[in-house]
Amino acid sequence: MLETSVFMTAILVFLMFALFYGCMLLVLPNRCPPRVRFGQPSLQLVRKPPLELRQRFFGLILSTVLVFIFVRPVIRWILHPVGGKLSFGKSPFPAGTARWDQLVFCLVSTTGGYYLLTHAEKSVELMFSADPSRLKDKSTRLLWTFAVRAVGFAIILFSLLFLTEFIRSIGS
Repeated sequence: MLETSVFMTAILVFLMFALFYGCMLLVLPNRCPPRVRFGQPSLQLVRKPPLELRQRFFGLILSTVLVFIFVRPVIRWILHPVGGKLSFGKSPFPAGTARWDQLVFCLVSTTGGYYLLTHAEKSVELMFSADPSRLKDKSTRLLWTFAVRAVGFAIILFSLLFLTEFIRSIGS
């Protein structure tokens, strides 16, 4: 039961990050990480910033789909949990052997999550490397730094699931 609660919490954090991105696209598309465009650089001189209707429409669709298809069932499950056990599928190893692959997944994901938690500013700078001028606003930098730290926390939660699977395989 605790495993599924941790799993659903981690899923909820990832969904909240995606919802945050969708809402940012909808409301403030100029504060989102820019898309990388390959080829010749194009220079556009405009007096007013464009409305970016395509990005706003994508943000509306993304936010709506996330809320109605994904977030509602996860929150409903968190509020009214159902007993069950997470399954990682059938093991390719003989029965009764330790799942060292789960320990490796745990260590790699813990390292990645810890890096995102501690070096969130560097990750945000890499996200905005196509247009670093968007990070001049302090609130944009703080919002995206918080979002990256939340994803790092969710990755660490997922690594706990791998650790419990490894410990369970040792005990059997």
